[in-house]
Amino acid sequence: MSRPPSMQPQMCGPWELKERLGTGGFGNVTLWQNKESSVQITIKQCRQELSAKNKGRWSLEIQIMKRLNHMNVVAARDVPEELQKLATNDLPLLAMEYCQGGDLRKYLNLLENCCGMREAAVLTLIQDIYLFRNSRRYLQFLGSFFFRRTSSEKQELSCQIF
Repeated sequence: MSRPPSMQPQMCGPWELKERLGTGGFGNVTLWQNKESSVQITIKQCRQELSAKNKGRWSLEIQIMKRLNHMNVVAARDVPEELQKLATNDLPLLAMEYCQGGDLRKYLNLLENCCGMREAAVLTLIQDIYLFRNSRRYLQFLGSFFFRRTSSEKQELSCQIF
């Protein structure tokens, strides 16, 4: 999902809204880039119409994301002060690293993967899912997406709940 061409860039201090990445059970996810440092982060903003129970789950998700430190889980980041004003309700924002490799579901739907993925990619995915499920087995989230991190050496699969 990207910003419509007619939409003017939205700025919050040095941060520019680059694109809308998706919508999930709790809210919307957008990509922001700092014009001074070129740092990119994603911001997950909670929907206003959540029930009291889901507001509690949202707060729990943020607490857990801030505590998790695993190479196979998308890392939480501090929300930049300039972006704090995006919160339109009493619920906090969640900032996360941006995985430029894209959504794994879209990757799996590519024509080149119609007969399956390479063995190394499958093994990495299975390992990541196992680690993800076992590190969070006591939680019941509304859904999860997996993302691909890219580097010059290899591709890594990472997971993030939306």
